[in-house]
Amino acid sequence: MSANIEKTVYINLARYTQPDAGKSWWVFLSASIGAALFMFLGFYVYQFGWYYSLIAYPFVWIFWSRLFIIVHDCGHKALFKDQLSNDIAGTIAGAFTTVPLPLWRFIHDQHHKAVGHLEKRPINPDLWTLTVEEYKKASIVKKLIYRFMRNGMVRVFIAPAMLFILGRFPFPNLSWQSNVSIIAMDIVLFGVGYLVYVNDAFLMVTIVYLIPLYVWLSFAAMMFYMQHQFEDTHWYEGEDWSNYKASIHGSSYMHFGPFMTWMTGNVGYHHIHHLNAGIPFYKLKKANASVAQMLKVKPISFWNCIPSLKKKLWDENKRELVPFKDI
Repeated sequence: MSANIEKTVYINLARYTQPDAGKSWWVFLSASIGAALFMFLGFYVYQFGWYYSLIAYPFVWIFWSRLFIIVHDCGHKALFKDQLSNDIAGTIAGAFTTVPLPLWRFIHDQHHKAVGHLEKRPINPDLWTLTVEEYKKASIVKKLIYRFMRNGMVRVFIAPAMLFILGRFPFPNLSWQSNVSIIAMDIVLFGVGYLVYVNDAFLMVTIVYLIPLYVWLSFAAMMFYMQHQFEDTHWYEGEDWSNYKASIHGSSYMHFGPFMTWMTGNVGYHHIHHLNAGIPFYKLKKANASVAQMLKVKPISFWNCIPSLKKKLWDENKRELVPFKDI
C-alpha cells in the first residue's frame, strides 16, 4: 500500500514540473527591477543623510529573497525549459547577493543527494550534525568547535560573514565550474571595490549594501537551518534511506502567512521540493495540495521551530535530535 502511495505521489508531482515561460520571465524581471530600483533609491537618498537609506532596507530584503529563490530554481534548471535561460536568469539574480550560480548549483545538488542520510554527511553542505556517540568519542577540541558551530548566536551573527567570506575562495572539492564562477565573481567584486576606494565611498556602500546584505544573510541562514533541523526531523542509514522518506520526514513543511509565503517563493513547502526539485517555486503550493491527503505531513510554524535551536545532536537510539544537556 505504501509503495503504491509513493508511486502515486511522484506521478502527481511530475505534472507540475513544466514551467510557465511567461510567469518565469515575469518573476525574474519584476524581482530584478524591484531590487535594482530600491538599491538605487538607497544610494540616491544617502546624499541627504545616511539614515534615509534605511528606508530601502525592507524593500531590498523582499526582492533579494525573491531573487534567491530564482537562483535556487535556475540551479535546478526548473524555472525555464532551456538551459540558457536558466543560466542567464540565475547568473543575474545571483549577482545581487554575490551568489555565483554554478557554485550554488554544485553545493545544492550535493545537498539533495545526501539529505537525511547519516553516511553521506561528508558530502552534504548542510549544517554540521554529529550523532551522540560521535560527539562522546570526539576530542575536546572537536567538541569545542562543534559547540561553536552549533551555537544559535553564531548562526545568526557569525554565519552570514562566514558564508560571504568562504564563498570568495575556490576549493579543490568543488566542481571546476564552481571555482571558475567564484574567481569571476571575485574579479567583479575587486573592480567594484577599487571604484569604491578611489571614490571614497566605503561608508556609503557599507550602509546601503553591506549592512542589509549581512542582515539578509542572517535571515537566509536561519531559514536553511529550519528546513532540516526541526523538532521531528529524521535521519536514516544505509538501505533504510530513500529520497521519499528523507523528503517527507527530514524536510520541513513550514506554514507562513500569505506575504511571507510570497516573499520566500513558497519555501515552506520544502518537503515537496525535495520530492521533486524540478517543480518551479510558483507551482509548489498547488503541487502540495495534490498530494497532501496522501502524505499527511503536518505543517509547523516559524515559532514552533525556535525550540529546535537547542537540539544539537542526533540520537540514534531515540531517533531524534537532542540537546547537549541530554547526554
